[in-house]
Amino acid sequence: MRVKSGPIRHEILPKEMIKRITAIRSIFTDVDLEPVEDWIDDLKRSEDPDKEIVAWEARSRTYQTFTTGKDLPINKKAELYGIILTWSRAPAEKTLTYVKMGVSLFTEQESMDIRKELGMQMRKKGMVEKDDVVK
Repeated sequence: MRVKSGPIRHEILPKEMIKRITAIRSIFTDVDLEPVEDWIDDLKRSEDPDKEIVAWEARSRTYQTFTTGKDLPINKKAELYGIILTWSRAPAEKTLTYVKMGVSLFTEQESMDIRKELGMQMRKKGMVEKDDVVK
């Protein structure tokens, strides 16, 4: 997860928030080795932990869209996770650079499909407007 380290802003997170964090973390078990306790600690440092969780819920739904019912090798799952994180934080050109270099396991079209799905999931959560991936 990794929010920039800083002071603890929220000593205690509500139980419902902890449940949501745990559910998100369980989706990324194969590709994110950080223990759920670290995710919780990171969110205690966030200015707006609920907004962070909403963004992670959108990322997790996007991840599930491309993994559920598919027998993807771990390296492709890990790259998918990285693409989702990059799409949610960086301009399109940065993500597509790796695809165009031929070092990606995904085609340019697949990468754009991931971006489209992430945008849809984030719009559902009120995190973005129109074609923006992040707000």
